[in-house]
Amino acid sequence: ALAQPYLKNTILVRIKNFTLDNTKLDQILSDENAYIERRILPLKASIRYNTQTLYKASNSPQLEARLKAEEPLLRTYVIGYKGDKDPEKFCYYLSKKYSEIEIAEPYYLQKIQAYTPNDSRVSSQETILKQIRAKEAWEIEKGDSNIVIGISDNAIQQTHPDLKNNIATNVKEKLSGNDDDGNGYIDDYQGYNFDGGTKGEFYWDTFANSTDNHGTFTSGIAGADFDNNLGVAGIGGRSKIFPIRISSKDIGDRYTAYGYESIIYAGVRKFKVLNCSWGLEKRYSAIEQSIIDYAVANDVAIVASAGNLESGQGTMTKFYPAGYKGVLGVGVVTNTDGEASISSLGSHCRIMSPASGNYTTDLDFEQDNPYSFTTLYTSFSAPVVSGAVAIARAKYPKLNAIQAIEFVRQSTDDISDKRFDYKRIVPGRLNMLKMVTTDPMSIPGIVIDDVKFYDNTGAEQNRFFLGDTVFVELNIRNVLGNANGLNFNLSLADPEFKVIDVLDSSRNNISLTTNESMTLGKFEYVIANQYDGNLTMRLDIKGKDGYKDFLL
Repeated sequence: ALAQPYLKNTILVRIKNFTLDNTKLDQILSDENAYIERRILPLKASIRYNTQTLYKASNSPQLEARLKAEEPLLRTYVIGYKGDKDPEKFCYYLSKKYSEIEIAEPYYLQKIQAYTPNDSRVSSQETILKQIRAKEAWEIEKGDSNIVIGISDNAIQQTHPDLKNNIATNVKEKLSGNDDDGNGYIDDYQGYNFDGGTKGEFYWDTFANSTDNHGTFTSGIAGADFDNNLGVAGIGGRSKIFPIRISSKDIGDRYTAYGYESIIYAGVRKFKVLNCSWGLEKRYSAIEQSIIDYAVANDVAIVASAGNLESGQGTMTKFYPAGYKGVLGVGVVTNTDGEASISSLGSHCRIMSPASGNYTTDLDFEQDNPYSFTTLYTSFSAPVVSGAVAIARAKYPKLNAIQAIEFVRQSTDDISDKRFDYKRIVPGRLNMLKMVTTDPMSIPGIVIDDVKFYDNTGAEQNRFFLGDTVFVELNIRNVLGNANGLNFNLSLADPEFKVIDVLDSSRNNISLTTNESMTLGKFEYVIANQYDGNLTMRLDIKGKDGYKDFLL
């Protein structure tokens, strides 16, 4: 394992004002023995500055949302520097010294969320398909070849007999060594290799080496060729896949150097789904959230693993990118919906899916049976949900990215009775039959856009102490169907954890139309006992005809 999860001698810098000319930034960096490697969003990939798109003003809300989302990325650069400076300290130094710099952050490496699976065949694909009711769902909706699932991973075996015919082709691109389609990425024909341009490989060559099968596993789960009389069936049915290689030879295949840049790429290509079976326990990053916002504005439904617990790591540890707004974080259950102690839980884990027993594509080049079973990790539960989101987007093409993931999030079975220690925290487990037999606009889809805390004087605060009275305000939004008579109740997710006493917990008879936002609050509680960790709170939602949901 790496001592620090950073890309060596590399940071991210966002300047306050956009300029086409980088002279000022070049001068700042030159003084610090640093240099610009690239903009994180290529100018050619932007709407406003791509000469081929010839941007014109428009009243389209979708176009305006995309322009707003790309603007901060156009001010964000990948910066290289020389020497042995600590990236955290170097970023802090730059931010303090230069007023032109808005944000400076280390370039975090993300960790692949699985280990190399063994060969034990404890179950079969049939067990998984039955558990999530996939076959019954496929009777109703088999998917659409126009739906592309981006596979952001360490690489895939593109020649695998059960994958090669299901890889989407970028027909505007040629393998010429040039950016033929003008999107800012060279030779992204049947895949894109972020590590290829400087390592002597073709950009499109995302072939996995023989030592790591992670990307080939996730590709097969989400999008193995469907109904082709060969091997296994991808959960996404007739959906296509597009591999994006995010690993680097310099650091190995279990850390990913280009994960967030792959999310930008998915936004540029407007893939309907992106699977990210990787992530990191870390601090929140404004730059990474803006990358998510950009992809969502370009209608990418992002699905990410909620994280595997490692030694000494708390079950509720916040994990990214699953924890960012606009991402559907996936935890893992056993094939009987029982406890999976490896799975991280919390507000970043919003749906559960099985993993052990997935029978999927493998790297076995020399064998007649290039398939293997996966093991119990969130890396292999996430692509199950990615495939399901692809089916949902085929069945309900009018849903945008956020609507799609919030609808799938609620297309679940309640398994809380099987999770004894975390009964009030564990979300539902995917049920694809519910997904294809429920009208998405027949239910609300409540999301929390922001949370604010106030003291008893009405001043907004972010830190409180023993005995303080705290007022909580939630900015919520309904992304699905109109709803009347909604009742909300706020409580501690673990009622036995007597850290706070909730004094005012309910708001009743609330109506929210589609896309309507409102401020919910102010709920009131008192800090009753000393505690310096994170608290998880639960917002229960109940409505007419037995509707219920909860958010953490």
